[in-house]
Amino acid sequence: MTDEVFQIRLLLDRYSDAANRLDPDGMVSDYAPECVVRALGNEMRGRDYLRERYATSMGRYEWLQQVMHGVVIDVDGDKADVRWWITEHSVVRGEPHMTLMIAGYDDKLEKRDGRWLFVDRQFKRRAQWVLHGEKLFGAG
Repeated sequence: MTDEVFQIRLLLDRYSDAANRLDPDGMVSDYAPECVVRALGNEMRGRDYLRERYATSMGRYEWLQQVMHGVVIDVDGDKADVRWWITEHSVVRGEPHMTLMIAGYDDKLEKRDGRWLFVDRQFKRRAQWVLHGEKLFGAG
């Protein structure tokens, strides 16, 4: 693994960790100021706007667990294309069920001042299920 691929993998790990901690500031810390994110029929522009959207979205959850897999990283100088998949379990505050989602990201990154940043992201949901059942243990 090259150092560039390792640094990009750390960026993905930081994003996923911030999502798991429901931390909107951490989620946008590696976005370029002018970033564009397309998700579920919406196009969102700018790191500050994304931070507001993530704060609203993450505030809905009691907990969320995002597991990353299938990461493909292609580096070309100071630009990189990244495709990665997630399996995500979540519980919305006050809801009696858990949601399971399979989704993926297509990311374009740029290295600026020695740091890799998200500049363009597309989130694609493949499938989502609502799981009903008795809670055996855990938070909440």
